[in-house]
Amino acid sequence: MISWMFLSTAKRYVWENKYFPTDSPHSLKAILIFSIMGIILLLISALIIYYKILKPTQCPYCKKYFALKELDTEAVGSADVSVKVTTERRDNAGNVVGTQDQYVPGKRITYQRNYLCKKCGESSCGTFTKDKATI
Repeated sequence: MISWMFLSTAKRYVWENKYFPTDSPHSLKAILIFSIMGIILLLISALIIYYKILKPTQCPYCKKYFALKELDTEAVGSADVSVKVTTERRDNAGNVVGTQDQYVPGKRITYQRNYLCKKCGESSCGTFTKDKATI
């Protein structure tokens, strides 16, 4: 989406000759720069979409996207850790006048999430952790 907005802006300003006349050598340089930047933004957008949307939903066995269905999530372990907590200081009107970061005792809980593939029927699992303050 960002790359589409960038390319449409580049088209409007460069190819419709509003800011760069086509007979100057600087306009060709600007067109080349806008085109390269647009391609780079398009590639970055494609990588973000792949690793944030497609990859987590891909079955590790049949490699099909949007095939994993979450079955359940269970806690498999915990450990004592220090958790960073931000506290806010407020005035009498309730406005935030300052913040302070401090470490407090907490737990790091490890969860296992179980999945079932809708296409091939294989089950898989993934783990993630969550830190929680105990105070």
